[in-house]
Amino acid sequence: MEITASSAKNAGLVIGEVIKTINGYQVGDMNVLTRALANKRPNDTATVITNVNTYNVTLFANPQNPQQVLLGVKLKQTECEK
Repeated sequence: MEITASSAKNAGLVIGEVIKTINGYQVGDMNVLTRALANKRPNDTATVITNVNTYNVTLFANPQNPQQVLLGVKLKQTECEK
């Protein structure tokens, strides 16, 4: 994971943590992230559980598509042990 916005950094997320769930959705691929945030609006929060901690991240509008919210992280899909 790479931090791309202050909202994720302010929530305490750290580069290299592995996201396990977002809003109760187990993150297995990028489509899950889309589903987990589908009904959210800017300034809503998302609960992110990583291999280290649980965080509440404030979402923000995508500057290129204001109807879509962003979490403020850039994910890299990896193979992880369960």
